Amino acid sequence: MIQFSAPLVYDDQQLYSYHILIPNHVMRWIRTLNTKRLMCSINGSSEVHTSYIAAGQGRFFIKVNKELRSTLDLSTGCKCDVVLSEDQSQYGMPCPVEMEEILHQDPEADLYFHALSPGKQRNLLYLVNKARKSDTRIHRAIVIVEHLKERRGDLNFRILNQDFKDKKR
Repeated sequence: MIQFSAPLVYDDQQLYSYHILIPNHVMRWIRTLNTKRLMCSINGSSEVHTSYIAAGQGRFFIKVNKELRSTLDLSTGCKCDVVLSEDQSQYGMPCPVEMEEILHQDPEADLYFHALSPGKQRNLLYLVNKARKSDTRIHRAIVIVEHLKERRGDLNFRILNQDFKDKKR
């Protein structure tokens, strides 16, 4: 675990407009972990799963999304006390119970899911996680595993989005 303080930066020229620059000594520590996935707490908040992103010229940052900024009432220039630790979770983000259970019950879907790159696994878990209701998470997990099985593990997000629309409950 490592701590540092830095201001919240807004840069409308960047894809990731709101972010916190990571000091060089912190990046040296992060590199010893040999991972891009981190747990991050800002101003004493609960930890969130994140990664660091290259900003060019040897600089790196952590993006701060709108939801986190709203929850913590963060605005441009405000001081952020950041605590970083290694993300030791299996996927680099929480796995919804609903998805975990479906993968446990369906070995073929589990095989296809785990053959995907870690980034694609996280994307799919995010799609399931962002649903508020358990019924919706179950529905999304089922559509995802059916998509993977129908396409023999070939994930196509455009077709998957259409599957979500076509297979409404």
